[in-house]
Amino acid sequence: MLASNVAYANITCVVVSPIVITKLRDMHFGNIVSGSKGTIMLPSDGGKPISTGSAGIPSTANTTSTATFEVSDNLGNNPNAVHMFTEYTITLPTNDVVLVNEDGKTMRVGNFNSNPASTQKGTLVNGIGQLSVGATLYFEADQGLGQYASASPFPVTVNFN
Repeated sequence: MLASNVAYANITCVVVSPIVITKLRDMHFGNIVSGSKGTIMLPSDGGKPISTGSAGIPSTANTTSTATFEVSDNLGNNPNAVHMFTEYTITLPTNDVVLVNEDGKTMRVGNFNSNPASTQKGTLVNGIGQLSVGATLYFEADQGLGQYASASPFPVTVNFN
């Protein structure tokens, strides 16, 4: 008869906190003066909007803002917390978002961009990071007046690396 032997192994796992993304501020292209067909690009770094065509962005009474998010490992400021992840990836919308005014006129928003860029990785410092999202607004020469809004929020997805 041949000899036999037995070895034993333990089983372990680590449960980590899920990544959390929280909207801090909505995107706003500000007040736009009607003109010819064109675009307004809202840079994700908070820089001055860039317009094409003859649509003007008034310098007074105008507030523009990128969409701003906080990304977190959901562990809070607990000094005993072990932050398992320090980087995350970003996925922005690839389809245009339609804005509609009270008369049913529409505009499109697309070409979403982020800071940090979606081609790079975001960084969490002590479990927290900031993410800003800009985009480009496309409008027509005969764009109807009024307040335009998206029918539903646009998605921004983050994943731990």
